Amino acid sequence: MPKSFIILLCLDVMMCSPLVQLRLIVACSHLSVAIPSLRSGLLEVRETVFIQTQAFLLEAADSPSLQCRRLFWNNPSGRDDLLDSSGVKIYYTEKRRPYELGLLKIGHESFLVPPNHPTVSFKSTCTSVCTKSLFNGTVYVTMAWNHMHYIGKQMQVQVLRNKTDIQYLTFDPIYNFDSPQIHVFQEKPFQLYPGDEIITTCIYNSQDLSWTTPWGEATTEEMCYGFLVYYPKENALKTSCVTLGPDVNYCDNSTFHGCSDLQRFSSPFFLSDADFYQDILHNCRTFSPCVEECTNTIVQLKKNDPCFQDELFDFIKDQMLNTNPIGQDMMARIASCQRQVDSVFNISRNTRT
Repeated sequence: MPKSFIILLCLDVMMCSPLVQLRLIVACSHLSVAIPSLRSGLLEVRETVFIQTQAFLLEAADSPSLQCRRLFWNNPSGRDDLLDSSGVKIYYTEKRRPYELGLLKIGHESFLVPPNHPTVSFKSTCTSVCTKSLFNGTVYVTMAWNHMHYIGKQMQVQVLRNKTDIQYLTFDPIYNFDSPQIHVFQEKPFQLYPGDEIITTCIYNSQDLSWTTPWGEATTEEMCYGFLVYYPKENALKTSCVTLGPDVNYCDNSTFHGCSDLQRFSSPFFLSDADFYQDILHNCRTFSPCVEECTNTIVQLKKNDPCFQDELFDFIKDQMLNTNPIGQDMMARIASCQRQVDSVFNISRNTRT
């Protein structure tokens, strides 16, 4: 078994403008065509003091012998004269550690950061209901770090137990994408229990931008992730607990903002049989002038059905209705009276104030 490894670039470099994605292959040091199987090998996390007891499993006995890792370079200008002289070190040992490490991703996806704002905040909650289904026992967090991109301003991950704030796993009051801070629990790993609540807060500064920044992998887009390294790996049944839209988490119905049918909106079969769609189909027209009965139908839906209210309906439109023809038809019919519906609610809000 070789003692060192060389990172080789695959020949199939995938260009995803403006993102350049390169695949990396772990190969043996003598550059043999046959890449050896690293069975039962472990990757050590050498930045911690726990390397004698914990490590990442590099390969299980029944998994393929080829190991791939992906690194990402951002090239927004599309230049072809840029070189990268950095490298990757992977420390391998055949000696199994008592505990296998796991990596948990938490945070928020599918958001938009508006331009010209010094402070834009998004919160993601991995609720106590979610952690009860996520963990089947105590997990011990040894490291944690935040991940945003270039307009990231501040970020934190905190843990609540019985609604009481007990620990910040990360807190970066001044976030810097180029200098990420690794929060290491060297003296004593933090214990996460089923039923704990994990809250991720991401704050952005877009005051120098004149365009909306979407969620995405490129550094010209944004992310909101916290990463937790923990052990034992088998005590977590999933590898992520992320929220979407207005802090919706599919593992907890209480985050659906009263919309009991939320997960069914992506199904054309559900939509075609739903009473609200039949009402819209009967009273609203596509790509035509607004008719009064359509305005009345939509106004009643927005007043009485939580699924059609505010940010939640924006999320449903973006993530679910766009994916099937019936949903697209329904949005087109609603759009025919959007101005009139907005006018009704503006008058109603002004009257109340």
